[in-house]
Amino acid sequence: MTVIRTALFPTPTDLGNFATVDTVKNGGVLLLLSLGFVPEDFAEFARSQPKEATILLADCYGILGTEAATGRNREFMEQGRGQEYGGVGGNGGRGVTAAAIAGAVTDEAGPAPTNLIIAAHGKPRPQGSPCFGGVAKATWRWDREADRFVPTAGLRIGLPPDIKVGLRVFSGEPDPALAELREAMPPDHRLAAVALFPCYMRGINYYGRDDVEPEAVARLLPGVPVFGMFCHGELGPPQQISGYDLGKASACSQHSMVTVAAFLAVP
Repeated sequence: MTVIRTALFPTPTDLGNFATVDTVKNGGVLLLLSLGFVPEDFAEFARSQPKEATILLADCYGILGTEAATGRNREFMEQGRGQEYGGVGGNGGRGVTAAAIAGAVTDEAGPAPTNLIIAAHGKPRPQGSPCFGGVAKATWRWDREADRFVPTAGLRIGLPPDIKVGLRVFSGEPDPALAELREAMPPDHRLAAVALFPCYMRGINYYGRDDVEPEAVARLLPGVPVFGMFCHGELGPPQQISGYDLGKASACSQHSMVTVAAFLAVP
């Protein structure tokens, strides 16, 4: 059975409290979404993980997650981010959101039913549909032989087939979109996590305050953890297409000024 585990931590050092070993000891992907840190800050943690795990890292414009210490759904955006387009700008902060997905695969394993894609700004983006994700500043993969994170042109995480993924792209308030995916969820599955990939011109630059979308998840889906990042281009199906089991016919489109929501449901 697929396991998804995710949490938000203040620093890379705090990742030592993230119980990932049982999740990825037989293979899987550990995704680190970073705000305010450099790859070297994560090396010690990466060395401590099972050799079967693939460890991926993205430098983000902002991050979303469920705080390990409080259980509260939060978001943090780079100080001033968005002012270049006339927004009020992010309030700053640092942290790392970690997501461990058992059974997930990366590029060399070939196609997958649904793909979490993080593109590196200015680089050709990884391919795969249907998809959810977005454009980050830069991306890396942990190389055990080199004992360091090596740059990549982007990240593609193929989710295992037993995860049913509901996708919705929205440009307004979060509640109707989240409620739509909640009502359509397969009855034989439970919701393990919600992934949110909003444009960085949303968040405080759209709502006028932080945490609106993470709080909507907490309100509509109590106890379900959140993970994601603020994007400079959001990746998901065409805006008019939503639901579960979309299939390869739903192209992986790049959007602007929207949020891509993904419901990850497991048996």
